[in-house]
Amino acid sequence: MPGNNRTNRLMENIESLRNSKDSDDLWERMLGVLGQYGIQGLLYTASHLPTIGTVSDFADNALVRTNYDPEFMAEKMKQLDEDPFFDHALSQTESLLWDDASFSTYRGELSKEEKACVDLDWDFGLVTGVNIPFQFENGRGGGAFGLHAPDMSWEEFRKIWGEHDDILTQTVLSYDICLRERFIGSVYSLSPREKECLLWLAAGLVPKQIAYRLGLHPKTVENQISSARKKLNASTSAQAVSKALILGVISP
Repeated sequence: MPGNNRTNRLMENIESLRNSKDSDDLWERMLGVLGQYGIQGLLYTASHLPTIGTVSDFADNALVRTNYDPEFMAEKMKQLDEDPFFDHALSQTESLLWDDASFSTYRGELSKEEKACVDLDWDFGLVTGVNIPFQFENGRGGGAFGLHAPDMSWEEFRKIWGEHDDILTQTVLSYDICLRERFIGSVYSLSPREKECLLWLAAGLVPKQIAYRLGLHPKTVENQISSARKKLNASTSAQAVSKALILGVISP
């Protein structure tokens, strides 16, 4: 039956991801699964969601993995606050087809800056695909997947998406879960001491109190926190704690 075939296909996809050996293997398996549907480009980004701030505040502290053109990504990161697709990813829950005219009307007509962002996508050939937003930890964390089908027309991709949107969505969400639950430690590779210091920060202790509790010099604790902050690509210690907790790098 068609329903059983779809369920079997989804379970095969998820099982392949679950059998991955490490984060790199997980990524390659994800690309392999998407390739079956003609999707060759993938952007994954996840972090804690800011209650106040801009898209770039999120992106500056996000975990990002992609096989998009590096030159494109360098330019895109400079203009995220004006990018309607990134804004949609953080403010909406529904997937957005790149050719869907509604993306230019849900906030009104595109501004000059927003149009420049879309023009950049076109300049690098990112024309056909879909953005899939997601959230986790009861909305404290989230991100988006960008799926790019460079060899398809809008009509061809809409047909693929119309037939397999549920499978594709559940498969990429399974990638996110596998990465955060199984391999996030290897992605950020904090030392046991760095994790311990962050956990005590999360409990409300200041560095001097942590140093006393652990029998360390306060400067040593500050160095451990600073190192952890850099590894997590966090702007502040509070941000490092929040990101580590939400992504599962540390557990209280």
